[in-house]
Amino acid sequence: MVQKVYVTYNDVHKLCQSSAERILNDCKPNLIIAIGGGGYVPARILRSFLKKPGNPN
Repeated sequence: MVQKVYVTYNDVHKLCQSSAERILNDCKPNLIIAIGGGGYVPARILRSFLKKPGNPN
């Protein structure tokens, strides 16, 4: 049986923040695709960390 891992909103926020730093070091994405089974919120948080002030959405 697969073991479940529970994460808090704060955990997701921290993971998105650290991931954004790594992503921006490697590339400059212009598109984020979210999985509807639970990926919309993390994608939105990640977008906030990847977005540069003054740039369009």
